[in-house]
Amino acid sequence: MKPGAKMIVNGNAQNAKGSMTIQANAELRVNGNFAISADTVRFENTSSGIITGDMSIAFGAVFFRNPGSLSIFGIVFNSGILNNLGGIIEIGAP
Repeated sequence: MKPGAKMIVNGNAQNAKGSMTIQANAELRVNGNFAISADTVRFENTSSGIITGDMSIAFGAVFFRNPGSLSIFGIVFNSGILNNLGGIIEIGAP
């Protein structure tokens, strides 16, 4: 996602192949579950995200978070790599 972009997914979302990068000031909202099945999802700089369901990171997959915020209202299932270099990850209902 380019800097400043906003994307809303009404339903479940999955990163099954290839890398996804959410750049500066971009916002991703998933109204459902978010699965990282393979490769890498990167939230960079001042990007933000809201996952209203659960988030899962499969074995061999990578979630990378650097300054900014991510709210996950459900449960995080992690069998891969969750790397939070900075910023805030909030887990649980608002």
